[in-house]
Amino acid sequence: MARLDNKALFFTTLPRTPSKRKMEELNIFGVLPNDMDTALNYPDADSISGYAKTAALYCQTTGVIGGRAGGVFAPQEIATCAEVATIIQRFVEVVIK
Repeated sequence: MARLDNKALFFTTLPRTPSKRKMEELNIFGVLPNDMDTALNYPDADSISGYAKTAALYCQTTGVIGGRAGGVFAPQEIATCAEVATIIQRFVEVVIK
């Protein structure tokens, strides 16, 4: 679970496909889009751990993570500094919109 000012940003105990109500409850910072995707489209979506699926849906919907070659999410791989920098930049751009 990530924390910011003692408030949870993402909860790690969500079901694999969170309901719209659960997503609204998670939107405590007002950063979740109104039209969140409901299914992961990454080719390797089945290898994304259950606790990370909501975060992956957020990244997919907002374009924060587009994926590596072939659009894979690569959840078990190590991210490069360039990938992390790009993710942070895209996240900040999404949040300040």
